[in-house]
Amino acid sequence: MIQSSSAASKPALMDVVLEFMPNEETACYSTMTGQSLFYMGESNLKHRILAIAEKQGAARALS
Repeated sequence: MIQSSSAASKPALMDVVLEFMPNEETACYSTMTGQSLFYMGESNLKHRILAIAEKQGAARALS
């Protein structure tokens, strides 16, 4: 989790961190819901790094 004040360029930091990971092992989304995770199936995110750009997007995925 990257947490900082507003305008601290958190998306840029996330992009740099994700550059160290192979593209085929990352799944990047700007927002998602709990239902979207359900419809992805069990294997789509297995052994992958899930990156959700916004806190609101991550919170919606938990509901």
